[in-house]
Amino acid sequence: MYRLENSRFVSQYDGFKDISLLKVIKWRISNISFQKKQIDYRLNIEKNLEMITSSKDFISWLGHSTFLIQIDGARIITDPIMFDIPMFKRQVSFPYSIDELKDIDYILISHSHYDHLDLKSIKLLSQFSPKVITPLKMSRYLKSVENIDIVEMDWFQDLHVSSNLTITFLPAKHWGRRGVFDTNKTLWGSFLIRDIYFAGDTSYFSHFQEIGKKFKISKALMPIGAYKPQFIMKSNHMNPQESIQGALDLKADEVIPMHFGTFKLSDEDFDEPIRLANEESLKNKIPLRELNVGAGIYL
Repeated sequence: MYRLENSRFVSQYDGFKDISLLKVIKWRISNISFQKKQIDYRLNIEKNLEMITSSKDFISWLGHSTFLIQIDGARIITDPIMFDIPMFKRQVSFPYSIDELKDIDYILISHSHYDHLDLKSIKLLSQFSPKVITPLKMSRYLKSVENIDIVEMDWFQDLHVSSNLTITFLPAKHWGRRGVFDTNKTLWGSFLIRDIYFAGDTSYFSHFQEIGKKFKISKALMPIGAYKPQFIMKSNHMNPQESIQGALDLKADEVIPMHFGTFKLSDEDFDEPIRLANEESLKNKIPLRELNVGAGIYL
């Protein structure tokens, strides 16, 4: 599914190959006025301390691609972003303090981009001595973080946490980079957490059908934002219609949207992704569970 060339991952699931410097320059020039536009839409914060400190299984959305998930006593956080990131400020606060999070056993990182791999957040969470589950070759970025146990995973590799919980690393169509010279020197992907699918960052591609054939998925945590302009975003991110189609390909029972409304990463209006996702879910008769930041559901 991939090969290594000069220490870089080369795959049909590589979204970077469709991006050019000319496209990026064209986008930056064309969206100057949009970047100055006032943001009127704001996500709501709905803290639920009773849930996140309970012994029950639950999923809680903490903004962007960050979820707190508790299954079989294991506390898992995905792509933790608790602060601003380079060039982008949070438009909604992180809903819980580090003390309120109580404990974290596993940190799941989908890829190396700054809005998914945030060293400041991981260093703060390292006080819990967590296992950090990453794609292959990502240890290179975590050398400055102490008190963590790093586990690198390949696509379709399993980590057996308990008799009732297996974490599987799966493909996504995206890419990875943090600097000028490290493009795709780490793998990227998505995760299956028992029967909960966390898509990470991805464009719409055949991996959804492949995963849907192999696994039973109850809830699909799907990105719905950062899709305009299409000429630069389509190979890396999904629009809401593609996200719902991806959930249908997965044969998921329910969709929980993410990756919208937290950072101003692209050109669509802040309220557009969730509005279109709701419309598309109704049209395709697949339930969509819209969560406020900090809110969640019991499993």
